[in-house]
Amino acid sequence: MPPLDPSPYVVLGLPPDATVKDVNAAVARAVRAGRFTRQQINAAAVLLRNPARRLEADVRRHLPRPPAADVTAELAEAAREPLLPTPVPGQLPDPGTLVVLRHAETAADWEDPPALDTSAQRPDTPEEFRPDPALLLPPLPLPE
Repeated sequence: MPPLDPSPYVVLGLPPDATVKDVNAAVARAVRAGRFTRQQINAAAVLLRNPARRLEADVRRHLPRPPAADVTAELAEAAREPLLPTPVPGQLPDPGTLVVLRHAETAADWEDPPALDTSAQRPDTPEEFRPDPALLLPPLPLPE
């Protein structure tokens, strides 16, 4: 049986040491508050009124949740990868672990894109999709 979510104590707004009389009074308050559905409120009240089920719920509340099988399988590959080394203060990292970027390799990233020739039409553009030259705005000079 999975742990109860939300807790019946949260649904009814009760402390864990509440009596059956407190549970009965809390049902009306919970319905008026409207934070939870009637079904959740009734299920919480039935559970807290039964001493055996209440004890089981209290024990389950403190148990750790089991991990989902599919999550474990998805994370298995990542778990096999080595973790990053912890840096030691005052000591340089191993040069083999560093990424080296050279200006020649990154210069193309910072270059301006080539100028577009707006006068030439692509030969594969159908006529109905070509812009009307009368509707095109003239190029604007950009300030330096």
